[in-house]
Amino acid sequence: MAVPILALTFALVAALVLNLWLRTSWSLPFKLGAVLLTSALYVGTYYGLREMQGWPITDPLPDRFRLHWAMVEEPDKAADQDGWIYVWLRPLDGTGEPYGKPRAHQIPFNAETAGQVQDALDSIEDGKPMDGYLSRGSITPSEEEQAPVEGVPTGTAPADEPEEGLRIEFREAPRPSLPMKEPIS
Repeated sequence: MAVPILALTFALVAALVLNLWLRTSWSLPFKLGAVLLTSALYVGTYYGLREMQGWPITDPLPDRFRLHWAMVEEPDKAADQDGWIYVWLRPLDGTGEPYGKPRAHQIPFNAETAGQVQDALDSIEDGKPMDGYLSRGSITPSEEEQAPVEGVPTGTAPADEPEEGLRIEFREAPRPSLPMKEPIS
């Protein structure tokens, strides 16, 4: 319902700009400015609606995130279709707590990444919240064992994303620290 109304609104604005162009004696720079501004608003609306549609985005994953769910779509060589991994996540703040609304991301299929995602899903089904961490291959596995992230238990091994050279590592989320309770008197 909203798409036809939006299309009619765009057509009305285009008709008004055309009328401005043909029927007024305003200066040429003003008319060009009106056309350029209207075109920029069309483009801005297109990208703004893309964010509201609910489709997964292909933007880079946040460096740290809480995984809520995922779906793996394997490549279909018979139909010549690429595979994708869809993840629903929320970024983590400085204290390791998720913030904002969950967002759907689409990443290219990779067998190792798909395996890691499936392992993380199994942990989520067992009631363990899972956090994801991105690295750019700057730490080797032996260095990582020597310098673990403080307060975060290590989980499954990282997986490669060949497109960007990123590694995703899933770990069980640490328990939240709760404030001390006052004694009951």
